[in-house]
Amino acid sequence: MAATRANLLVFPAEDMKALPMTIFDFSHLTAQQRLELIGELWDSIEAEDIPLSPEQVAELDRRYATLDQDIKEGRDAFAIYDDLTARYR
Repeated sequence: MAATRANLLVFPAEDMKALPMTIFDFSHLTAQQRLELIGELWDSIEAEDIPLSPEQVAELDRRYATLDQDIKEGRDAFAIYDDLTARYR
């Protein structure tokens, strides 16, 4: 497979503001290897490195505040699965 813009990753040299960029050509990787690379990249990101908007923080706070009540009103995932399985057999 020839290298195209779709299969080239451009990484900053040291941090997100650094130049010049380093180009990683992954056109030689199999689909499985690319999926593994995605997993490794995802796993390398720490939760605190992901910026949240004020709206996202407010929504998370709202959900956390209602967690105890929501758990009481919720249904077990296995019960839902059983109901759906029985309904659509």
